[in-house]
Amino acid sequence: MNTEGTAENTPDQKTNAPEKKGFTFTDDGCRVELRLGILLVIAATFLWQFLATSASSSIAHIMAFLGLGLMLIAIPLQALDAKKYSRPGYPIKIGIIFTVMGLLMLADNMYRERWDESLHIIFPWGVLLPITGTWTLLWWPISRQAKNN
Repeated sequence: MNTEGTAENTPDQKTNAPEKKGFTFTDDGCRVELRLGILLVIAATFLWQFLATSASSSIAHIMAFLGLGLMLIAIPLQALDAKKYSRPGYPIKIGIIFTVMGLLMLADNMYRERWDESLHIIFPWGVLLPITGTWTLLWWPISRQAKNN
């Protein structure tokens, strides 16, 4: 009896297939507090724009301060880990996106009543994206330096 083609002798197809990952906005190795800070900054930015009530504004303020604090601490830690231990996952793409899109959003959130008046900023939290994006880009060269051992 020939048993070469039976299911018992064939390797399991599921173990050889690469694991499919879901959608991620950062690479593997990115710190958890950095991911949380990124999400809080994005949520605070767009929550205030979509629900501009006093309740959502206070929630957006809390989220923005928490996210900004997490990113201000986690970006240098991630860069120093990348430099010292060759840890992957520095969010350079997030830094570029936050900087470019934040600057475009700032221009969109300015208005003037008359042509001879100064510009007024409608959305004060719009500066969060360019600030955190620039902070991320400033630490990127440090994260790219190789470990000297």
